[in-house]
Amino acid sequence: MHADLTRHRLAVLARTALVVALVGGCTTEISSAASRSQAERAAEAMSAPARGFTTPPAALAGKAVPLPIYYLRTTGGARYLVPERHRVQVTASLAESAARELLAGTPVYPGSTRPFPSGSHLLGFRLDGATAVVDLSGEVVRVPGGPEAARQAVQALVWTVTKAADVRRVLVKVEGRTSGTVGGRPLGDLWGPHASREGLTRDERLRLAPIVLLEPVPGTRVAGGRLVVRGEAGVAHGVVSLRLRDREGTVAAQGFTSSDVEAPARAPFSGSLAFDPPARQEDWTLEVFEANRADGSVRYSVELPVKVGG
Repeated sequence: MHADLTRHRLAVLARTALVVALVGGCTTEISSAASRSQAERAAEAMSAPARGFTTPPAALAGKAVPLPIYYLRTTGGARYLVPERHRVQVTASLAESAARELLAGTPVYPGSTRPFPSGSHLLGFRLDGATAVVDLSGEVVRVPGGPEAARQAVQALVWTVTKAADVRRVLVKVEGRTSGTVGGRPLGDLWGPHASREGLTRDERLRLAPIVLLEPVPGTRVAGGRLVVRGEAGVAHGVVSLRLRDREGTVAAQGFTSSDVEAPARAPFSGSLAFDPPARQEDWTLEVFEANRADGSVRYSVELPVKVGG
């Protein structure tokens, strides 16, 4: 009898141990499944389209406001980000309005180019807190050049969006995707190896144009014999050189002005050139440049046509 009771207790303990083991195994399996589900949900969020567009601020809807738009410019073998101040009709949030202007607008100053090929457009744009989720059409992958050129193009978008509004990050998608290939090009080429799942921030290591002009714009009609030049610069010794050439290429006036700081810091500058205007209206060329003090060679320049005389 005692032996039977002992065997019965051992059988119960064995069954109990088996149940505990099975339950423990199931618990582990459920936990693993939940972990994969969270990862899958995160992946789905990354691959979901931006969905829809933003709405304009009530006070600015339909108005034209100045927004910084970042283009690319190649000078002396170096590529620069070049901001231009455009008056943009606000039909969405400031961030989205700036992105649309970058994709479809036209650079004002000679030498500046749009970062993405013609036909590139928004498929979706939404704001998620301090992050802009931007879904671009497949044309953007046709950026000429290698991965470095592609990353510079995307950074032009990032700088444009984050400078236009209170946005810290830009999560860029192409046709709703953040990975894989589109048009045979790896999407990783567009945002580089250091991109995070939270999106891209401004890469402060990129070259900003040493001289950015605000005034005059190309084709400005200059009244009288004085041409005013304004902008922002981060140049060696803070010196911005100015030169005005007539239609024959002869220097009609030259001089310089100074900003309050030296590169890499940036500050506004303002200067003017006095000249004898021709009797009839002519197209002359203004050159604003950074000169090498050692040999006088031009390190960086912006040239634009102006109308004088008449």
